[in-house]
Amino acid sequence: MVVFGTREVTSRRGTTAELDCVHAWTMRDGMAARIEDIFDTVVFHRLIES
Repeated sequence: MVVFGTREVTSRRGTTAELDCVHAWTMRDGMAARIEDIFDTVVFHRLIES
């Protein structure tokens, strides 16, 4: 299962941004067995360094 979404991230200094993300879920026997959280790490690092 794949879920597209956004998340709001706030840096330690209080700067907030909305980042696009994708969650890729692996299901086994009807239960979540694994999740991969995919997002733009360059944008994320720029935010946390701001």
